[in-house]
Amino acid sequence: MKTRDEVLSQIVRMSKGTPGCLRVLSDLFQGGHTDVIDKLEQEAIYGSQVWILYKDRCGCDYDRLVNLVLSTANLQALAKEEM
Repeated sequence: MKTRDEVLSQIVRMSKGTPGCLRVLSDLFQGGHTDVIDKLEQEAIYGSQVWILYKDRCGCDYDRLVNLVLSTANLQALAKEEM
C-alpha cells in the first residue's frame, strides 16, 4: 500500500500539467479510488486523456469513470478513440 505522499506524487506526475486531470485524480484519491489511479497509470493514461475520459466519455460522472476504468481491459484503445 502506498503512502499518501506517494499517491500525491503519482497524481502530480500523471496530470502532466493538465488542471482537469489533476482535479479528477485528486477527487478519485479523496474518494478512496487509488485502484483506479493505479490502473490508469498501468495503462499509460495521463494528462488530457484522463480529462477527456472523465468529461466526454463519462459525462463528468465519477461512478461511470470508476466503472469504466475497472471494467475495461484495454483503456489505451478506448482513450485513443476519444482523442
